[in-house]
Amino acid sequence: MPSFESAWLSPPLADPDPPLGKIIDVLGLTDLSPCPRRTAGRWLAGALLVMLLAALCLPATAAAVTSRVLVIYSYGRLLPANIEADRGVQQVLAATAGGTTVVHHEFLDAPLFSGPAHEDRFARYLAEKYADKAPDVLIVFSQEALAFILRRDPRLFPATPVVHAGVEPPSLQRLGPLPPHVIGATVSHDFVRTAELALRLHPDTKRVLVVTGASERDRDWEARIRDESRRFDGLVRLEFLSGLATRDVLARLRGLGPGDLVYTPGYFQDGDGVIAVPVGTARAMAAASTAPVYAPYYLGTGVVGGYMHDYESVGRNAAQTARKLIEGAAPAALAASAAEPVGLQLDWRQLRRWKIDADSVPADAVLEFRERSFFEENKLAVVMTFFIITVQFASIAWLLAERRRRQSAELAVAQQRHELTQVSRRAMTAELMGAIAHEINQPLSAILSNADAAELGLKGGPVSPELLSEIMADIHHDAIRASEVVKSLRSLYARGTVQGEPVDLNAMLAKVESFLRVECKRRGVSVDVVGSAQAVVVVVGRIETQQVLINLVLNAMDAVDGQPDDRRQVKVTLQTQGGTAVVVVSDRGPGIAPEHLPRLFEPFFTTKPNGMGLGLSISRRMIEAYEGTLSAANAPEGGAVFRIVLPLAPSTDAAPGQSA
Repeated sequence: MPSFESAWLSPPLADPDPPLGKIIDVLGLTDLSPCPRRTAGRWLAGALLVMLLAALCLPATAAAVTSRVLVIYSYGRLLPANIEADRGVQQVLAATAGGTTVVHHEFLDAPLFSGPAHEDRFARYLAEKYADKAPDVLIVFSQEALAFILRRDPRLFPATPVVHAGVEPPSLQRLGPLPPHVIGATVSHDFVRTAELALRLHPDTKRVLVVTGASERDRDWEARIRDESRRFDGLVRLEFLSGLATRDVLARLRGLGPGDLVYTPGYFQDGDGVIAVPVGTARAMAAASTAPVYAPYYLGTGVVGGYMHDYESVGRNAAQTARKLIEGAAPAALAASAAEPVGLQLDWRQLRRWKIDADSVPADAVLEFRERSFFEENKLAVVMTFFIITVQFASIAWLLAERRRRQSAELAVAQQRHELTQVSRRAMTAELMGAIAHEINQPLSAILSNADAAELGLKGGPVSPELLSEIMADIHHDAIRASEVVKSLRSLYARGTVQGEPVDLNAMLAKVESFLRVECKRRGVSVDVVGSAQAVVVVVGRIETQQVLINLVLNAMDAVDGQPDDRRQVKVTLQTQGGTAVVVVSDRGPGIAPEHLPRLFEPFFTTKPNGMGLGLSISRRMIEAYEGTLSAANAPEGGAVFRIVLPLAPSTDAAPGQSA
């Protein structure tokens, strides 16, 4: 008889007859004969060794078995309901507190094997197998196993508590009153609710075919369904396919059409007397039927589903009752038999196959075999990807916004710098207006004088051509000088972009000296410009750099104003140092106050009563625009020193070793 046992196995017992002689030989204790000097020690050691070996030879009891449970199933071991029930039993009894519970499994294999002769053989098999390992509790699944135990229990396992599970109420009633030590819960398949569900999911149904078999169990099913189906009279037409050969059943199911439904509990025997397994017959009918098939179990075989028992839960509940009995509870205290709950279980694949509207499915339905969407299969990955993309998008958007804000700020700063440059340029030009007017007045006066001289000469008589030519040359020279003054004034007001070009600083300083010569005479200040012996070319804005130099020289002239005549001096020097050009503007004035020195280049900071505080700030920005620097310090001998450092143009780098 096929059977299997799932349990914790005790460790193998120790060898009952260990090679004591060999161990003694290894330890050098073979010579236990009397000896004047060694006898006592030898015998003491031998006694201790024997005691140790005796302890080792005792049967191992590290995993002592405290209880045994025998589970007897009515049908074969591979029946899905049996597999699910066993899973529930193991979940509970595997965690039994206080020791180890060994679970044994046996299978009656009904209806393939039945009758008194089979029961006699099965009973002898159990009696012999468990003669030395009697179970503390029996769990029997379904009515065949319960009926067998009730008939054989007085001789097989007398007075052993029995927990029945998976037994239907009509079968339990036919067995009569149960002994006090037999307790359990019943299962009741709800044909009415399943039929109501089927009609709800298929509102156009006109006919329901009920398929049952020819065995006693099958006839019980048929009688019960006929009795319960009376409530559907007038709603649908019921046809019973009872006790037919399997081939005939399948042929009928292949010919079904719209408006037909099938309900079947499966069957154990067909009309030809062929023994079958209900799950197999249900699978064959679901495969052949051209209409939806509903059943009280067998989900996954092709049936749509129905109100079913969770056999894992049935097994778990039976095991919990057995566990209470193992822990000492009396059967009478647990005797109340409650029906196992049923739940609606549907096969998601069949819902799609028969195009059943998902909205019509009750909310409490358990949908098995549902194909998970891509999001459900990869929920964490999808969420993380979405999060990362969102963060990246937000980061990119922030960076773009920051870039635009920075560009706007740079444009605003550039515009502000340009406007401040114009303000400073106008302020400086206003300061130079007197000198410019005086400078223009000189060539204009000379032109007027020469013109008067020519006119007088012509009125007085003939004038020699040489004299006229000389007069015209003077007029031409003075006109060019006036034009240069006007051109310089116009360039100071020009509104151009900051664009570098190669400029020779020697020529620029000479032009600045020429431009300020009249102002120097007016103020009584001597300006000494010391250029470089060679061309010093830098890439700068010509007008802007000229403006910076003029501004620094004018500031130096302001600094020496009011000083003694020997200190009314300004010096401008041009040198090369390394790869840079250095312009130094120094004066012999009072110098810069220490507290003013850190703020000297701040916008709107000034020490002049009528100053705007923009000249030096704008001058530094102009120089820095061409990668140069502008700094200020006090000279040790007195006075202020302003130092401009600009990189030389690549083609005019100073030669190695050139002095600063």
